[in-house]
Parts: sequence; structure tokens; C-alpha cells
Amino acid sequence: MGDCMRKKRVLVAHNNIEFIELLRQCFLENDLYTLSDIALNGQELLNKVSLDNYDIVICKNALTQVTGLYALEGLFSKTKNKPEIIILITPFINDFIRNKCQKLNIDYIQGLDVNISEIHQLLCHLGIKKTVEGKKYFESQIEVINILKKIGLLKTYIGYAYFEYVLNIMLEKSENINKYMKTIYHMVGQHFNVSATSVEKAMRTCIKSSLSKSDGFYAKMLFGYYEDKYPSTSIFLQVCIKTLKEQKNMIISNNIGRSTRKI
Repeated sequence: MGDCMRKKRVLVAHNNIEFIELLRQCFLENDLYTLSDIALNGQELLNKVSLDNYDIVICKNALTQVTGLYALEGLFSKTKNKPEIIILITPFINDFIRNKCQKLNIDYIQGLDVNISEIHQLLCHLGIKKTVEGKKYFESQIEVINILKKIGLLKTYIGYAYFEYVLNIMLEKSENINKYMKTIYHMVGQHFNVSATSVEKAMRTCIKSSLSKSDGFYAKMLFGYYEDKYPSTSIFLQVCIKTLKEQKNMIISNNIGRSTRKI
């Protein structure tokens, strides 16, 4: 089954009420996060005492009274359970901010007018990033199984084996999946000695039946709030391949970073 669905609790520290309300509306629409608390300046943020009650913190650095970065640093010493993701919105980046964020394990987004779409994309990117933390190698077969498990696809459906097979094949190719969908059905059918029509039906059934039984955060993060409109087989495969390739690039990049730091 996919990961248990619970909306992520978000603390937003920002001095623009309009930005906060737009973010609140975005969270309501995608059904993944809930804006559980706000702070309008650095002192209000410090008054939260700790960050234990939040899964995600989105903080503007240029806050009045106390800057966002200093306020976060002050709260860290009193926080036992650090939030999964902390994002600092900053108009500029220098070595001090970069080093401080790295030391505190804070991600940052640079810009004077960061929009809601950028925040949402970054949250998705960081959600994917968490799945590869500490990994030294990208093992295709293992990662394919992992992503299907996190999404919530059930092995009890015949179509599950088809997804596992075709994702491993497509990781090695660069073709546009949507363009070659009929070819994929025939390819899978030949491998499993069944008709292309039965493959197509089994894969659709696997998606719909699995996701109807799963209320996972990861699935909704990747495919949006689908309710009864489940992703097509083509969209499902495209998103999975894109995510797997992103994971692979992250692992390679992390390992290059480790090697550079050792030199």
C-alpha cells in the first residue's frame, strides 16, 4: 500500500498576507498540505518556541525584527523533531546564507517575487529528493519496485507485473512514451504471452483499483488530487519515468558532491 495519507502541517513565516492566503488556497486545492500556522515577522516566528508541530516550514528571510534565518536557527535548539522540509525564501544568496542553510539542512529558493507555483514545484522536488537520501547507487529494479510501492500499486493485480517490466525497459530508452504506447502494449504482451488488448486493460485496472484503495500522499504529490479521475496508463508511465530519472540524477549529483568535498 502507499504511504498513509495525512495532510502535511505547514508553518508559513511571511509578511505578505496575500501570499499567505494564495498559499492556503493552493493547499486546499491539492489536498496534500494544510496551513496550520503563520508568523508575520521574525519575532512572531521565535514565539512559536519550537518547530515540533510542523512537517514543513516556509520562511521568508527578509522578515522584520528578526530575519527568518536567525529565527529558524534560534528555534532549532528547542526543536526535538525537526520538520521534514524547511524552505527559506531569500531575495539574494551569498556564501553566508548558503553555508548557514547547508549547516542547518535548509533548502532555499531565490527571488524577490516567488510565486505559489514555484513553491509547489519545490515541495514536489524535495519530496522526491527525500526518497534518495543516503543512497550511493541507483539500482533500476529496486527503484522501480520502490516507486510502485510508494504510489500504492498492489501486486495482487496482473497489471502490476506489466508496470514493473515496462518501467525497467523504458528506463533504458529515451523514446516518448505517449507516442509508443501501442508498441509498449504489444511488447509487454509478447513478453508475457498475452494479447496487447488484455495488457492495456490489466494496466488500466491496476491503476484504478489500486489507487481507489490507497490514499497515499506520494501518489497525490505526483499525479495531483485525482478523486475519481485516475491517471491514464500513459500519464502514469510518463510521471514514473520522469521521477525515476530525477532520482537517478540526484543520486549521481550527490555522489559527485561527496567526492568533491573529499578532495
